[in-house]
Amino acid sequence: MVYKLEIWNKAKIEIIEGYFWYESKKSNLGFEFIEEVEEMFEYINKYPEHYQIKYKERYREAVLKRFPYLIIYEIIQQTMVVYAVFPTKDYPNKKPT
Repeated sequence: MVYKLEIWNKAKIEIIEGYFWYESKKSNLGFEFIEEVEEMFEYINKYPEHYQIKYKERYREAVLKRFPYLIIYEIIQQTMVVYAVFPTKDYPNKKPT
């Protein structure tokens, strides 16, 4: 089953901010960050229940492999809703609101 992908504006902004932050550190690193986020979206779409529900009894957390980010998402019927692409490095114990 293929799920429709819905990305909240907050998550889009976090992705863009991550891109610019990594790009400012090294040329093309921002593109590599975007690629990893997109690959994770594809993986979640293929295996939506792979990640356990961990947050407020309904949200799942997928951890990027290379970059210190969490993707917070929920499956609602035929839609994968991405609420946040959250940087964990600066705030390891904080969850997005």
